[in-house]
Amino acid sequence: MTRAARLQAAKHWLPTYRGGNLVRGYRKWFGVSDVCAVLELRMLGVDLPDARLEQARRDEQARAGRRTRQKEQHARADDAGEWDEEFAFIAGYTEGGAPYGIRWDDPDDATVHERARRRAVDVVRDAARLMDDDADLPF
Repeated sequence: MTRAARLQAAKHWLPTYRGGNLVRGYRKWFGVSDVCAVLELRMLGVDLPDARLEQARRDEQARAGRRTRQKEQHARADDAGEWDEEFAFIAGYTEGGAPYGIRWDDPDDATVHERARRRAVDVVRDAARLMDDDADLPF
């Protein structure tokens, strides 16, 4: 929805809202950010203090930072080619951050790399099988 359409629809929505947090309700109903919700509610004549707008901006910046950190962590954990001086293949990390996987001192380096490659191929094959197996879906 464009802003103009949201503002028009919000004129009808506002009198029917029965929740306790108007900004959160507007944000969820119209699918906008906190900052957008505060600004548009102000345009509609709702009295919201400047502190609420600043809080919404801080919250959005904090969420964006959290998302960035999570993406970086997932990228590190999902990297199938990850290794270090102790591990030939790092399969993942414990909650405490310790790596686990196939160690360099396993019997044969060629075997280690082949097992790691086979494991990655098996994961992809299993995922493809799950996506193709839609015969038992109810619709």
